[in-house]
Amino acid sequence: MPNDMPAWNMLTSLETRIVLTMRQFLDQDRDGRVPEPPDAMTAAIGPPLSRLIGLLWCADPHAVDLNHRWDPDVSTFEVQVLYAISEARAEQTETVEELLSWWYPAELVELARHSLYAIARTLERIGARPQSSARLREHILSISSRRRKPSTTFAFDDGKFSREDGDTDTRTIH
Repeated sequence: MPNDMPAWNMLTSLETRIVLTMRQFLDQDRDGRVPEPPDAMTAAIGPPLSRLIGLLWCADPHAVDLNHRWDPDVSTFEVQVLYAISEARAEQTETVEELLSWWYPAELVELARHSLYAIARTLERIGARPQSSARLREHILSISSRRRKPSTTFAFDDGKFSREDGDTDTRTIH
C-alpha cells in the first residue's frame, strides 16, 4: 500500500465517522462538554469513546495522538483505536487485553475495557458492519513504517569531513 495515498481512502465510512468522533475529544470545553453529535451513531459511541481516550489522556497524555478534526490524515493512534474496537467486536479477548495493558496502567484497564466493549456493543446493536482487523493492522504497519526525510549531518574531525544520513521514523505503534 503506497504511503502517499490519502488516509481517508484507507478507511471505511464507519471508520471515518469513528475517527471524527474520537477527534471530538479535542473539542471539549473546560467542563468536558463536546459539541452536539451530528447523528445517532456518533451520539451513542461518543461518551464511551471519549471516556476511553480520556482515561488514557489522564494516564499518559503523550500517547493520545489525535489529529485535528479536518486533517485528512489519520494518526497511528487513531487507527490503533479502530483496531482495538474491531478486535473487541470480534471477541478477540487476548488481543484486547494486550492492547489495554499496553496503553493503560493496571488500575485503569477495567474502566478502559468497559468503555471499549460499550463501543463494540453499540456498533453491534445498530447493525454496523464489522471492520477488518487484518486491514487495520496492515494500515498501522504502513503508517508506522513511513520514513521521514533523511536528515544529514556533517562533522569535521581530524581534517576530514564525515556524513551521516538520518534513520527511519522512530514513532512506535502503541
